[in-house]
Amino acid sequence: MSYVLNGVTLPTPKLFKRKQLLISRDVGTISGKGGRDITARKESFILGWDDLNNTELTTILDIVDLNAAVSFLVNETNLTVNSTEVIVNIRDIKYDSLGGDYLCDTQIELIEVA
Repeated sequence: MSYVLNGVTLPTPKLFKRKQLLISRDVGTISGKGGRDITARKESFILGWDDLNNTELTTILDIVDLNAAVSFLVNETNLTVNSTEVIVNIRDIKYDSLGGDYLCDTQIELIEVA
């Protein structure tokens, strides 16, 4: 049971969202009729963690710094996402200081490469 990004097993996220992105173009005609031309459908995955330590955060940031498409897959008891190529973006990092140790709440967004 795991969440794997670029071959690295991530800590189990507290938040996991999945949404569909439509790549489309609105079209209009001379007669005034309009429509939408859907050219592609992509998926977006949002993962969030509370209280990641420095090592866990650094692992994620190293993957973000690749600035390239990487593989992502989920293999959990009630959830499976087959290997998908994604671009990784940081949505949010919030640092908390607990007794001198910095822990952070982090969210990343993974956008499927079409």
